Amino acid sequence: MTSAATTEYKPNNFARMLARLARWPEPLRLRLVGFGFGLFTPYFRTNRCRILTLDQHQVTVGIMLKRRVRNHVGGIHAVAATLAAEYASGLLVGQHVPDSAIVVVKTIHVELRKPNKGSIRATARLTPEETRAIGTEPKGSLKVPVTIEDAQGQTPITGYMEMAWLPKRR
Repeated sequence: MTSAATTEYKPNNFARMLARLARWPEPLRLRLVGFGFGLFTPYFRTNRCRILTLDQHQVTVGIMLKRRVRNHVGGIHAVAATLAAEYASGLLVGQHVPDSAIVVVKTIHVELRKPNKGSIRATARLTPEETRAIGTEPKGSLKVPVTIEDAQGQTPITGYMEMAWLPKRR
C-alpha cells in the first residue's frame, strides 16, 4: 500500500449498488450479483462459481463438484479452486476501490496441502483498517488472505492473492 491517504473514503458504484440490494432476500441478491459479475467476467460462469457470502470484510465463492471442474483424482482441480479464491478476493477489494481505479491480480500464492474432497468454498477476508485504506488511496496493492475449504470442512488450500488497484487509463 502507499504511505499516505490522499482522499476521504467514499463508497464506489459497486458498494452503492450492494447497499441498495441489501434489502433484498440474500439468495436472490447473491444470484443477481453473481449474474452481473458473470457478465463482466465470463470465466466466472464457465466454472459455475457461486457467491455464497458477500459483505464488506468477507466474501465466499463456491464451486460445486461437477465434471467440468474435476481433476484426474476426482476432486476439484487446484486451478479451479484458486480461481474461486481469486474471484472472492477481487469482489472483496472491488467493493472498496475508488471509482477511478481498476482492480488487477498482481500475485497468486497458494499452498496445496492435500487433495480436496467434494465442493469447495474460497473465503477472502480483510480487516476494517485494510478496507478503509483501499478506499482512500488512488493506487496500491494488498495481500488478501484466502482459505479454501472442502465439503468435509478441511482446509486443503491456503494462501493469498495480492490485489492491486490502479487509476483507469483514459
